[in-house]
Amino acid sequence: MMKKFWLKTVAVFISLCIIFSINVCAYGMFDVTLNSGDVVKDGQYGVDAWDYDGDMIDTVTFNAYGKEPITVGIGGFSSDFQEPQYVKKIIFNGDGPIVLNSMAFEGADITSLNIPSNVVFPEGTYSVFDGCGYLEKVYIGSDLCNNMFDWCGSLNEVTFAENSSITKIPRFAFSNTGNLNIVLPSSVKSIEEGAFLLSRVESIKFNEGLEKISNRSFEATYYLHEVEFPSTLKSIGEGCFNNSMVSNIKLNNGLESIGKRAFEACRYLKSVTIPASVTSIGEYAFGYESQGQNGRKKYDDFIIYGYRGTAAETYANENGFTFIPLDSESSVKDVTYTPSWSSVNDYSFTVKDRADKVQVIEATGATRTFARNNSNVVIKGYDAEGNEVSSLSRELDHEVWTIRTRLTPDSDLKIHAKYKNEWEGLTYSFSISTLSSDKTLKSAELSATSGKLDSVGCKIVTGSGVNKIRIEYDDGMTTTVNSSMAVLDEANMTCTYNISVKPRHSSENNFKIYIKNPSDGWSYATTLTYTAE
Repeated sequence: MMKKFWLKTVAVFISLCIIFSINVCAYGMFDVTLNSGDVVKDGQYGVDAWDYDGDMIDTVTFNAYGKEPITVGIGGFSSDFQEPQYVKKIIFNGDGPIVLNSMAFEGADITSLNIPSNVVFPEGTYSVFDGCGYLEKVYIGSDLCNNMFDWCGSLNEVTFAENSSITKIPRFAFSNTGNLNIVLPSSVKSIEEGAFLLSRVESIKFNEGLEKISNRSFEATYYLHEVEFPSTLKSIGEGCFNNSMVSNIKLNNGLESIGKRAFEACRYLKSVTIPASVTSIGEYAFGYESQGQNGRKKYDDFIIYGYRGTAAETYANENGFTFIPLDSESSVKDVTYTPSWSSVNDYSFTVKDRADKVQVIEATGATRTFARNNSNVVIKGYDAEGNEVSSLSRELDHEVWTIRTRLTPDSDLKIHAKYKNEWEGLTYSFSISTLSSDKTLKSAELSATSGKLDSVGCKIVTGSGVNKIRIEYDDGMTTTVNSSMAVLDEANMTCTYNISVKPRHSSENNFKIYIKNPSDGWSYATTLTYTAE
């Protein structure tokens, strides 16, 4: 009996092992390789149509080495967003045409993606990589399509090809994405509806050449705090930044229209300066918050700075907001200071007559108020000819207030004075810089542009905010120099580098110059050419 029991037990165990091994095989992983001329039919590898006992695709490889296109039909590799480990990697090889149709890789489990320029999307294509929830990093050498990365909630790094020719950011292309810091290609002309709707975009650098930002493009972007628009922008669409966290915006001179509700429910935006070029401002564009069925709440302390007789004054008056004109002279003017590395400095302002107080208004709306007897304030009085007089003298024409304080560099600041317990309505607009503010290349030159195959002198002048320069030679070798090796000119806020470069070969040598600053990293600046005999 005991012997039969053990035989039965072993038989059951073996049977279970066989069943278990079959299940393991049933949920295996396999790869798909596509060559030039191959066509993936609509939904061919999509999980809804998949009948291979639950097997999952690990890697899809495109070998586009021929002239015939590789085509992926609608939903060719589409997942249902719940299926685990479905298409974990996509590899593009070769430069032959690759055509991706709508939802081609919707819901894939890829974590990074490098899209070359030979990938194209037929007209009307949408949601090619929609719902790729694990996607973190994308390099875009191709064009874009509608909803291309919609619901890619982990996407936090997007890089466009240096020679990108993208002319628009399509509808909902980056909506519902992760913590993005975007630099747009110089070719972009428009940002379409909802392009960054509900994304966690933290910063965006708009390119010169951008002309239009469409409706709801940045609606509900809760991580975006500051926005500076390029000089080429003409229109901002309806609800564009509605319910976002922007607290500081710089509208460009040349802007013509601002749509309805464009900055509605921006509760941290306390004021706005509207250029005279703006001729149309839609209702509830600034200073309001929607309360659903209860109508709208108006921000009573909202301030509009603008020019008399323009749309800015009309909007302020019609909505009962404080309007401060910019086309009259304030009692405060002429800020002077010596730039330093710190934003704490001695700032001197010329103030008409004998004021009781002065107040600096930051771009955020925050204020700094200074009284005559403050310990960080020094005041000197002058007559009309500039001779120093007592502040109580009848000859007093103006005073110079020198205030030691911290002001925000590279931002729009305003200052006004208080006389007899009343603040003047007009303000003086100004900005200040630190030695780290200027991050540009000023000039670069060689001591000679042709000669023997010997070292040649190179002089490079940058803003004092540049902390490194790099020379890249034709053979790929580089020379990097820190700002500690440069001569700092504090008065002009420049750093001068005097170095030698070595031609690598006879004929023409190219020396590519890159500059680096702590906030933006490395960027290409210019190329110097030397012809060696």
